[in-house]
Amino acid sequence: FTVHIYFRERSAMSKGVVTQPFLASQSEPVISVIIVNYNVREFLEQCLDSVQRALKNIPSEIIVVDNASVDDSVPMIRQRFPQVMLIENKKNVGFSAANNQGLEVARGQ
Repeated sequence: FTVHIYFRERSAMSKGVVTQPFLASQSEPVISVIIVNYNVREFLEQCLDSVQRALKNIPSEIIVVDNASVDDSVPMIRQRFPQVMLIENKKNVGFSAANNQGLEVARGQ
């Protein structure tokens, strides 16, 4: 379980199902946090709580790439963290590929 924080702007379409959050502000994020998840729902929930607290007053976005978890990670994200951008893979594409998917949609500077 690793959290990557990127500061470069990237844009492209990603494979997988991307759920875009509602953005209250049109300002571009300064920081993009990419989290790759595979069947670690409880750790992911704690991680997202922590990251959100740390980024409270910083223009940022959180991107979770789920690698076909079967532990209800995806419903938990949708219910508890609707502002998180979720990329839902239908199969486990591996850690590196999942990070690249997140990087493709990240808008951080």
